[in-house]
Amino acid sequence: MPNIEIQGMDEEDLSLTHDQLVGLFRDAEYAPRLVITGVRSGVRDLNNKLQPFLRIYLAQGGVTTLLPDIKRRLQDFGLDIEVIMVHEFIPKKS
Repeated sequence: MPNIEIQGMDEEDLSLTHDQLVGLFRDAEYAPRLVITGVRSGVRDLNNKLQPFLRIYLAQGGVTTLLPDIKRRLQDFGLDIEVIMVHEFIPKKS
């Protein structure tokens, strides 16, 4: 399950960014498995300037199969992006 985490925004900006991400990924073949996590937080550099960013969590297989498409879709999004490889994902039991 790919997870796009939004960091460093207030509730209003989180909501707007979430909606923009939904629009970017709505037609992705992996969209039914994609989740977006909003974290209200203050991310600032040493000059006290806000530095919001996206953090992408992908299981090992997703790094090679999904990451190229995710990067393509986000290339003009205007935020820094971190990519974190998840060692293992264990889905909930149905």
